[in-house]
Amino acid sequence: MKQIFLILLTAILFTACKKDKTDTNDPSSALVGKWSGEIVDLTGVFSSKHSMELFSNGTLKFFDGDFSSPIYGTGTWTLDSYLFKADVSFPTGEKFSLQAIRNGDKLQQGTLGFTPSTSGFRTWYMNKL
Repeated sequence: MKQIFLILLTAILFTACKKDKTDTNDPSSALVGKWSGEIVDLTGVFSSKHSMELFSNGTLKFFDGDFSSPIYGTGTWTLDSYLFKADVSFPTGEKFSLQAIRNGDKLQQGTLGFTPSTSGFRTWYMNKL
């Protein structure tokens, strides 16, 4: 009887101490958080600092400057393999579509255009903070 009790107790302890699984197969979860970078016009003459915050539900907030600046736009984002895409709406009624290549904690070689185009207007990059 003692042996059966010890076996059951051991089984319960191992089950209770089992690690919770995290979704490591979802690369988009690594993008959630704050990002900061620069947007440059196609001539390379004009540039401006911008920031964005990505949320796990696929939404984003876009800031004109750092995070102490007012929210400049809101939108949605996705990650397909290594390709980041976002659609952002601004209070002026303008809508931009962005895309960039994700490389670790960097969004590189980004382009943006007037929705639905993701190019033709500016280039950009951002780094995760």
